[in-house]
Amino acid sequence: MVIRKIEASNVKQCAEIYRECFNEAPYRKSMTPESSLAQFMKKYNSEAMKDNSIYYEENGEMLGFLVVRCRNRVISLGPLGVKQSKRGKKVGLLLVEHAIKKLKRDGYKQIMLNVNVKAEKWLIPYYEKAGFKEFRRDDNKVYMRLIK
Repeated sequence: MVIRKIEASNVKQCAEIYRECFNEAPYRKSMTPESSLAQFMKKYNSEAMKDNSIYYEENGEMLGFLVVRCRNRVISLGPLGVKQSKRGKKVGLLLVEHAIKKLKRDGYKQIMLNVNVKAEKWLIPYYEKAGFKEFRRDDNKVYMRLIK
């Protein structure tokens, strides 16, 4: 198991996992391979995310990724994507924990994320395991921040 920084050379693999994750219920974004690559490239080309976004690799295969954005010393995590065939193996949790350790070591104090309300039943307990707590919600999202 290796966690690495996302580079331009592996953005396409991230986009494939992104499409796999967000084309299914509850999201159903109906992305083509081209549109998912374009969406992920738009995120990747943002200076706010290039330095800290990571992926999980095992035996040379990318199993998941985590987008990490930084704006005004506030960190926002997500999206997080894990191949369907590798879910339940703590790949996502390992990515989140790895990012948190690195970000804290780098001096970041405020780490947040948001969860689509369509997925809150399984995602809120998942992120609570990593130390996040809900602090606000609206019609579409639940906002969480790290409290560890």
